Amino acid sequence: MKFYLIVFTIFCCLQEVQSQMLPNVWDYYDKYSMRVPTEQYRMDRPFLVCAIPKRVELFDLIRDGRYISDSSFAKKAFAVWKDSSFYKDLLRGRFNVGKFISLDTLPIHLFCQGINKENARRYKYRFVKNDSSTLRDWTTPIEFIGDSYISGGYGENDSSMAFLGTLTSEFRSQVRVDIIDLDSNKIFGSTRIFWLDKLPEVLASFSNEKFNDFMKVFEKRARNRFNNLDQQTVDSLIVLRTKFPAQNRDIILLIKDVVKERVLQYRVDGSDWISNEFDFQFVWLKNLAPGKHKVELRYDFNPTGISQFEFEILPAWYQTLWFKLFMVLAAATVVGLFVLLYRNQQQKLFIREQ
Repeated sequence: MKFYLIVFTIFCCLQEVQSQMLPNVWDYYDKYSMRVPTEQYRMDRPFLVCAIPKRVELFDLIRDGRYISDSSFAKKAFAVWKDSSFYKDLLRGRFNVGKFISLDTLPIHLFCQGINKENARRYKYRFVKNDSSTLRDWTTPIEFIGDSYISGGYGENDSSMAFLGTLTSEFRSQVRVDIIDLDSNKIFGSTRIFWLDKLPEVLASFSNEKFNDFMKVFEKRARNRFNNLDQQTVDSLIVLRTKFPAQNRDIILLIKDVVKERVLQYRVDGSDWISNEFDFQFVWLKNLAPGKHKVELRYDFNPTGISQFEFEILPAWYQTLWFKLFMVLAAATVVGLFVLLYRNQQQKLFIREQ
């Protein structure tokens, strides 16, 4: 009886692992970004393929007609893995080892093109977290997914590709994936996956009067054609305004990240959190009262990672403090005149009676 129970448990575990893997590598394109470490992409040996969730992705900011990458993630990666050469190469866009960055808590799926059912016994892989704890010791691939990923690369004609498993981790941590060739007893592939927390950021703000500018930016961003904008156009459209005239009661906040699912939440002036349902890329605030406002933003998978954006809707001339003071003084003056006139009239009546 105990034997059957063990067999049933193993079967259920295998079924659970299998359910994490889709039938074909192309099935991942809808929800994942398929990445290959460029420095490890070779024609003579297998290489890692990584499916990273794409609910939130980085967007390169453009200034002066050129792309500017966000160096803050290089600093965060350096804080997680303190290697000065890696940090310098990361800032310059060059890497000594493979590097992937995930901004999400959903699992990452790992494959290796060039390792198939026929040659799998020749290779092993392992997962090491923060260079200190082994998540999975040297293991021979036993699961495979249909088809290969990149044509022209090693194993392009294989009918299957090794599935190494899924990885999840907390933010500000990293896992190293090593692949070894048992024939040469050498590690030929070493890739680090960083989980870095990303707070939502406001890239630009638009009022009712600037709605046409917003539509131009939104359309070009959606089509990924920012590089077709000249410097003057870019600088004039992408502006982070913090003060708006009184007649602008609706404000649109364009989010810097590329948000592809309903994971963005916001709240205004300490109210309840709201899921951004209108569109993933921007927040539309309506019917705001004049005065100072604070909008807090977060992703639902990182509820403690909150950013904020403060702005002010200027009061109309009749809502300003000076106008209110003027009205108070004017009212006081009118009342004073009526009092003086009344007293003067009373004095005249008193004199006549005398």
